[in-house]
Amino acid sequence: MDLVLPDAIPVLEAPILEGVPRVSGDGISQRRKEKAVKYFVRNKVAVFIDTLLGALYAERPSDPIAWLMEMLVKKKAYAPDEWSNDTSYSPERARETQHRLAQENDAIRHYATMWKIPFLMDELLCDMLLQEPEEPEAFTLSWLRWNHASFISRHFEGGKLPGK
Repeated sequence: MDLVLPDAIPVLEAPILEGVPRVSGDGISQRRKEKAVKYFVRNKVAVFIDTLLGALYAERPSDPIAWLMEMLVKKKAYAPDEWSNDTSYSPERARETQHRLAQENDAIRHYATMWKIPFLMDELLCDMLLQEPEEPEAFTLSWLRWNHASFISRHFEGGKLPGK
């Protein structure tokens, strides 16, 4: 049996779609992007995440989520404002970090993939943008505590961590 398509396919008219924001063309996505960038710059989120991920990839612990929580608790205990007051972040520093990590790129890429670090950071940063906390470090610690088990159950078959 052959599939026969009609000659004229009806097209929905604009009134049905009136008032529905479009993703592009009216500036909504641009405004959201600008708002996100302002939040990240104001709260030095790039410095914080760069430092956190750089340390994580240098250490490559057997349970990165637990390690991140432990690091955030220790960091808060001895230097609560160190990340947020760090003014040394610059494009040059980012390039240096990239260069250093590029030397171990394959091992880091394997580690990040195995532990689904990009998914973890995506979920964290999306929630951070929704809530716009004044203290990203405290928010991250709290977020990791609340989402540790659910992240593992969503991203790892049977809730089993790699190598365990």
